[in-house]
This record gives sequence, structure tokens and C-alpha cells, in this order.
Amino acid sequence: MNKRIYLSLLLSLILNKEGYIHVLTPGGKVCLEQKYLIFIATLLMLIIVIPVILMTIKFNYKYRETNKKIEYKPEWDYSKKVELIVWGVPVMIILILGLITLKSTHELDPQKTLINNKNNVITVEVISLDWKWLFIYKNIGIATINQLVLPINVPIDLKITSETVMNSFFIPQICSQMYAMSGMKTINYLLSNKKGTYIGLSTNFSGKGFSGMKFKVLVVSLKKFESWIKKIKEYKRNINYKILVKETINNKIEYYSSLEKKYLKLLSNKGV
Repeated sequence: MNKRIYLSLLLSLILNKEGYIHVLTPGGKVCLEQKYLIFIATLLMLIIVIPVILMTIKFNYKYRETNKKIEYKPEWDYSKKVELIVWGVPVMIILILGLITLKSTHELDPQKTLINNKNNVITVEVISLDWKWLFIYKNIGIATINQLVLPINVPIDLKITSETVMNSFFIPQICSQMYAMSGMKTINYLLSNKKGTYIGLSTNFSGKGFSGMKFKVLVVSLKKFESWIKKIKEYKRNINYKILVKETINNKIEYYSSLEKKYLKLLSNKGV
């Protein structure tokens, strides 16, 4: 039974087209650096794993019962060379991994700005609801449900919070995972340098509609982004926050040309 469970988990990871496997096909600077870190960490750990596998095969063959050429040494119990290799190599690899992790943790901090000039940054307020994502382009004056459109090579400042339970915001190919918590604001800066359609998702179980809590991320040219904004504003549709917070499952993409002022004040009190 356990073998079937492990096989199912392995197959789900291999066949997963909307999850963590996309980390290896980055669409932004941060995820590209994270991809290199994964490869470096894997190669360093293979320095131990590969010799252990080869030695296991060799020892099993060399010390098999039918091999009469091996000298029997019942009193042998210690070797400085063996101890040095067994302890020395792992310790060195752990130290190297620790230094790399320390350096990259500060360099890839999600709350670290990607450029010094804040005038070119677009701010998007992200709110997790049951069970959908609300994106508010506050300075532009539009909002969307389950769709995030970003201009290429433009820094984005995400201000993330939650209307209900704690959730987790994650775009595997563009930015790091960040928690969304009610009454609190977390910040995530991202920059995408590759046009395309990406998948964003919730990675923190939050109820029966959790599995459908996915959203599309479109990275487009600045010209297309401006055309998209103009198109949204033509909808002339105001967002009613009281209606929006009602529970929905597999919510479709929605567009709003404005947000009522009293609900903007409500969002400010929630930490956005």
C-alpha cells in the first residue's frame, strides 16, 4: 500500500503542469536565481549520494558470501581514513551549503526592492478571499479577480493580505511564496523579463474551495498592458466588496473599473 502512495505522489509531481515543477522554467530574475540554487544544492549533495550508491554496490559484491578471497578480520573496528571521509566530506558540504544559503537569503529577500527608482514601480494590492484572489491596481483605478496582468521588465510591488484565514500566494515561475494574513500586510517585489502566461496558486490549505484557488498571470508588453487597462475601464463596473467576500468555488475571471471609496477605507484597516 505504501508503495502505491509513493508512486502516486511521484507521478503527480511529474505530471503536474500547474505546480512546483514550473520553478525550473523561470520567467523572472528571482526564480532564475532560485533555479541555479536548486541545481547547485543538488550537485553538492550528489557528491555524497553517488559515492554511497557506488560503494553500496561494490561492498555487496566484494563481501558476498561466495567470495572466498576476502581476508576475515573479526578484530577490525577503526580506520582514521574512513572516519575522515565519512565525517569530513559531509561537514564541508554542509558548510558550503550554509554559506550559499546565507548569501542568497539576503540577496533574494522578497521584500527587497529590485530597483532604486520607485517612480517606475506598479503597486498591486493582493487579497485572498474564499476561494479566489482579488487584485487591486489602486493607483490605476481597476481591479480583477483571478487574473494578474503585468508589464514586462517593470518592477511590481505586491502588498498581500487576507480577508479570511491565512493563505499563501505563489507564482512558481516569477516570485517567491508569501503568506497572506488577515490584519497584516506582507510585501513581495517581483520583476518578469519573459512574456508569457503563468499560473499562480494558493499553497496553504484554506477549505473546500482551496484546489480551485488558482489564477492566471499574463506578462505582456507595456503597450498591451496600457491597452488592457483602457479596456477594463470601459466596463464601467463597480466592485461591491460585501458581495465579493461571499464564498465561491472555481470563481471565473472578473474585471472591475473601480472600487467604492468606503471599501478602500475598509481595506486600509485590514492592513493593505
